[in-house]
Amino acid sequence: MSTQPQSPERDHDSLVTAPDAATAHQQAHDQAHDHAHDQAYDQAYDQAYDQAYDQAYDQAHNQAHDQAHDSGHHGPGHRGHLLMMLMCVPMLLVVGALVTTGQAGGGAVLGALLCVGMMAAMMGMHGGHGRR
Repeated sequence: MSTQPQSPERDHDSLVTAPDAATAHQQAHDQAHDHAHDQAYDQAYDQAYDQAYDQAYDQAHNQAHDQAHDSGHHGPGHRGHLLMMLMCVPMLLVVGALVTTGQAGGGAVLGALLCVGMMAAMMGMHGGHGRR
């Protein structure tokens, strides 16, 4: 074990590092504070945004629902029903042509008319309730 006196340079180095340690400590403290502040801000912003979005969505949805309820239009409406019934016309024309040419009997006409009646009945059940 040798007891050498410390050089003045070494003492000078230890004095220089003490303010650097304080500065590093302050920088770490500031960074931690800024990080915590940013996290709190982000969390508050996200919460406020979600709440505002939910309110706007609920308001728009309820307003649209109320307007539809007040106007009485919930489903496709009478125009949509008419367009669906027009889809039966080609079947009726084909059955009519087959019966006219003798390729099919009167039972084909009855089947086609039953099909049209079933379509009208289904549209009647779904038309007034607003559910599809």
